[in-house]
Amino acid sequence: MRRYKGFATVTAIVAVLLAMLSAAVANSAGRPAADSLLSLNKLVTASSAAGCCAAANAVDGNTSTRWASTANVDPSWIYVDLGAMYNVDRIELDWDASCATAYELDISPDHNAWTQIFSTTTGKGGADNHTGLKGTGRYVRMLGTKRCRADASHGYSLDEFSVYGGSGDTTPPSPPGTP
Repeated sequence: MRRYKGFATVTAIVAVLLAMLSAAVANSAGRPAADSLLSLNKLVTASSAAGCCAAANAVDGNTSTRWASTANVDPSWIYVDLGAMYNVDRIELDWDASCATAYELDISPDHNAWTQIFSTTTGKGGADNHTGLKGTGRYVRMLGTKRCRADASHGYSLDEFSVYGGSGDTTPPSPPGTP
C-alpha cells in the first residue's frame, strides 16, 4: 500500500508539471521572439510621398522598391504601426541615395506622444543598423530633419524601414503554486 501512495504522489506531481508546461507554451504562442522582424507589410503613414514611391514600399521586404518624401521638405517623417505593443531593440534603415544626415527614431503607444530612442546628426546613408535600442510601443517613426542631398529637387528616400523586437508583455510570470 505504501508503494502505491508514492506512485500516486509522483503521478500527481508530474501531472501538475505538465499542466504548467502546457500553460507556458500556450502563453508564448503567437508572441514573436526577441529580434523578430515586426514591421514587414504593416500599415505605414508618412508626412508625404512622391508620386513614384508609396510609404508601404518601405516595409514590403523588397529593396528594389522605396518610399520617397516630397522634395525639399524638412522635417519629413514615416511611421509604421506594428499592430500591438512590442519591445523594440533594433531598427535598420536602408537608405536610397536621398538619405538623412540628421534624423531621430521615435516610439509611441498611440502615435501622438513620441519618445526618442535614437538620434544622429552624422548620418551617411546606406544601411544604418541601430542595435541596443530600448523602447516599448506600437508605432515607430523615422523623423528626418536634414537631408543629405540638400538641393530642392530631393527629399528623403528609404528602400526599407525594418523594426525588430519581441513581446511587449513585460510582466514576469507568477511563481507556481504548491503541488
